[in-house]
Amino acid sequence: MMIGIIHANDTYAIDFENEIINPKDRVVYTGQGYFSVYYDGKAHNASAWEVTYSKDKVNWRNAVTDSNYEFLDSLVSSSNRPTSQVIETNDGYMVRRKNCIRHGLNYVTRDDNIILLDKNFNVLKSYSGDYVSDMSYINGVYYINTYSQYGEYIPETHMNVVSEEKSYYSTDFENWHVYNESGGIPIINDGHELFIRNGKLQYKYNRYLTQGLGDIALSQNGVAKQGIIYESVDIGEIIQVHDYLFANLVYDGTNCPDKIAVSKDGVYFTIISIPEENCWLSDVFELKDNRFEFDITNSSKYYSCPIEQIDEALNVSDIYVQFQDKILGFETPPVIESGSTLVPMRFLFEQMGADVEWNGETQTATATLDNTAVTFAIDDTNAEVNNTPATMDVPARLINGKTMVPLRFLSEEMGFEVAWDAESRTAIIE
Repeated sequence: MMIGIIHANDTYAIDFENEIINPKDRVVYTGQGYFSVYYDGKAHNASAWEVTYSKDKVNWRNAVTDSNYEFLDSLVSSSNRPTSQVIETNDGYMVRRKNCIRHGLNYVTRDDNIILLDKNFNVLKSYSGDYVSDMSYINGVYYINTYSQYGEYIPETHMNVVSEEKSYYSTDFENWHVYNESGGIPIINDGHELFIRNGKLQYKYNRYLTQGLGDIALSQNGVAKQGIIYESVDIGEIIQVHDYLFANLVYDGTNCPDKIAVSKDGVYFTIISIPEENCWLSDVFELKDNRFEFDITNSSKYYSCPIEQIDEALNVSDIYVQFQDKILGFETPPVIESGSTLVPMRFLFEQMGADVEWNGETQTATATLDNTAVTFAIDDTNAEVNNTPATMDVPARLINGKTMVPLRFLSEEMGFEVAWDAESRTAIIE
């Protein structure tokens, strides 16, 4: 089945396969390696389990012992679907036990819902407390995000809203301290450190769905750095799989959006149409043969595609733009031409508060802010500032149907200052 990926005005086709997945092919990425868990259901002893670990999905070693096999029951469902989040630490593994899916709120138990294992997969410590919705481990520090109650029932949406979110950190897995009073934890993804706080959670379709993302920000050393404002995506719950962030779009309480967003850096997302109507992404599994499996609510089908096809469709850039205190999540990422940064015109000017007039016949734009009017044309370095001729280092371009404009020239002509942070490759507009 060919499913379209919306990449600005272009559509990239991904060949989603509808197939039966062998449970032994599913792996859980730990941040450093992979777990594969399978239970044959014939006995309750170590010989009934096939649990292996690998750094490269090629060379596998046995992870089952007589002392840990009883714990393994919490890692998979009765149908051998992974139901736990596993993060590799400096000394072992941090496991968040779930009842049905790996992502979202652990709403079944508050007891022993996070376990710390040693390198030989033996249980060392456990966490008991509030319901846990996410966890991470960065530079020797453990982080958890919690909800203390289910919340009130909302008749209009037929859902229970979960409230009282709070996050904690610990260096010893025993003494926990408040990290953020309103929730959210840092994560590491594809070399980027992000701070993520899901918004209100609502219970429907036998799981909790996110209605609105609370915050997502580029983060440094576990402290939120800059929030992100998106041009065209409304991100809901984020599912992290390997170096990919799969996000359900915000649920309005009536119809599911039938699309998901995919990113590596949490700033630039690509929108993917999923092959079922009124459905929701329940989970994403990585498979041993370098594919992703997509599990969709309200469907008995399983879809998969090669990871490389997701890579080909992704919006990616190592250039970021910060306007005042926000990172701009452009639909089409910035590009560099002859040393100048080009960015999508309309979203930038919207953030500045400028008015834009576009003449499609002449491919000319005029941006007006306060008493300044800048006029320029596609593929032409000649411009006008308040009817006075001016020259741009590079011209505006049409890329993927977007008008891309030279950031420094237009920003400075509009009265802003632009600085360049070489370490983070970020253009900062003040």
